Parts: sequence; structure tokens; C-alpha cells
Amino acid sequence: MNNSVLNFWGKSSYWWLYLILGAMLVLSGFWVMWQPALGYETVAILFGWSLLAVGISQIAIAASVKRAMSGWGWWIAGGIIDIMIGLFLLFDLGYTEAVLPYIFGFIFLFKGISNFVSSLMMVGKYKYWWLYLINGILLLVLSWMFLMAPASAVFTIVFMAAFLYMYWGFSLMAFSFDLKPGKND
Repeated sequence: MNNSVLNFWGKSSYWWLYLILGAMLVLSGFWVMWQPALGYETVAILFGWSLLAVGISQIAIAASVKRAMSGWGWWIAGGIIDIMIGLFLLFDLGYTEAVLPYIFGFIFLFKGISNFVSSLMMVGKYKYWWLYLINGILLLVLSWMFLMAPASAVFTIVFMAAFLYMYWGFSLMAFSFDLKPGKND
């Protein structure tokens, strides 16, 4: 396998999971934007299912790459965290609505740091390193907004979640093609 064409995480035969999840997240974002009255609880449920699906996909992809590739352990850790938070969101909606701004803030903080560090390791070697840099910076800014003003975040969560779902979905779809093995892989 030619290391010059490998992305940071390696290639995976499960690349299509991210393509499908990305499309589902984009559609979810449009749906949340068109149905804001359904509100906060709907966002919590949708976000819980999204995190559950992304966490399972992260673990499946990390398990399918060669262990010689650096970073696969972070994907497993991120997948486990996503699954735990997703299950929490789905099974305790009353408490979830009270702490949702903090949950969003800490998820964005973890994902932002992860994407920012990953982008620095990808510079000059991988095609979509800049997408990880942009994602990392945007997620860090969002985490700061949610953690510093959780009360004012309640109303904006619905619309921010809609745009986040769309952006996250498009990012996953773009990244899925970077995960796709070539003919020689």
C-alpha cells in the first residue's frame, strides 16, 4: 500500500457508512430547520441517534484499518464517547433538555480539539487536511459559545443544530471519499 495516498486514518471498506451518515445528517439538518416548533426535545432525540450512529461507525472504521496507521485509538475513544452520550440523550430526555447546551459544548470541544490536532498532523500529506482545520476551529468557537452562555443557547440550539447537522453531514460525505480504498489497496 502506497503511504503517500493514505489519509491520516487509513483506508476502510466501510467508507460508505460515512457517505450515508453524511447524507442523513444533511437531511436531518434541513428537517430541523423546517420544523423549529418541534424544538428542543426533537433536537435532543435526533442528536442522540446521530451520535449513536456516528459512534458505531467510528468504531467499525477504526477496527477495519491497519494498526500501523496512527490515530485509530482516538477514533475508538471518540466512538465510545459518542455512543455513551447518544444513549444518555435518548434515555433521559428531561435531564437532557436541562443540560443540552453543556452536552453540545463539551462534544464540540472534544471534536474541535481532535479535528484541530488531526489537521496539524495531516498538513502537506493529505487531501482534506484543511477541512479538519476549519472543522476544528468552528467547533471550538461553537463550544465556547455554548459553554459561556448556556441559557441564551436554548433558543439558538435548534437553528445552530440544523446548520451543524448540514455542515457535519457535508464534511462526513467529503471525508468518506478519502477513506475509500483505491484499486491497489
